Amino acid sequence: MDERAEHRDLRWKEVVGGVVIGFLACWGFFGVAVFVAYVATGDSAPGWVTVLMWASLAVAPAVFLVAALVRRRRGQLVAGMLLGLTVGSIVGAGVCTTYSLLSMA
Repeated sequence: MDERAEHRDLRWKEVVGGVVIGFLACWGFFGVAVFVAYVATGDSAPGWVTVLMWASLAVAPAVFLVAALVRRRRGQLVAGMLLGLTVGSIVGAGVCTTYSLLSMA
């Protein structure tokens, strides 16, 4: 079998496993960010401080995963993790928005 054709094979277990790991890791980052923001500023933290702390915790794993994706050794697993991190961020933003809207009502 040609080496190039071997790299084109899709390994679903790696991709799905990576998505699950990335999604759970994203929610772990949310928890750490909320804890760090609360400890650093207490209840009086302005919203932008919390967002800045979360962004700093979320950007580092994304940059690491993109760098690991270039290596192509575990490309499909890393691609799944990056996808899971992205989906987790979108779902997290929806959860935060829904909570904010419900708490205003």
